[in-house]
Amino acid sequence: MTDEPGAQQLLAMLGIERHDRPAVAVSHRIGAARAAELAGQISVRLDQAAVPPQRRIWIVGGSDDPAADAAIAEVLGALSDSIGAARLELHDPRDPDRLIFRRRPPNQKRGGIYLNASWMQASIRIACGPPSDLAAGLSAWFNGRAMLDPEHDLDATLIL
Repeated sequence: MTDEPGAQQLLAMLGIERHDRPAVAVSHRIGAARAAELAGQISVRLDQAAVPPQRRIWIVGGSDDPAADAAIAEVLGALSDSIGAARLELHDPRDPDRLIFRRRPPNQKRGGIYLNASWMQASIRIACGPPSDLAAGLSAWFNGRAMLDPEHDLDATLIL
């Protein structure tokens, strides 16, 4: 699979500084090989910005589909081999301590949703995979997929 046009250039232009807390969300749908490839590219950019590995978090989006378990495990394995000392977590949509409520602006759908706390607390958010899958994969189990607005709810700095 070839690199998406402009992915490396977009990463190079991303304003990352040493004090940032970047979060990288990865969809299991991109596969282990693509996850490892993007992890390498993103890690190079974070190294260039001198972001310490302890300030980096990688999150694999969860799924309520048991058929996705094998793909999720493969992506987790690929990332653990690729990200060094950075933190890696599998999003647990049922753990209330790992969720933050995000109110939507008035011009969006009313109300709000619960999203992964690590993702919401990051200063830079890099999404790897389809936005609709990541929005669902980083939300709580009781946020219906139909109520999600991937363009706004994901709130990513960069989507690869």
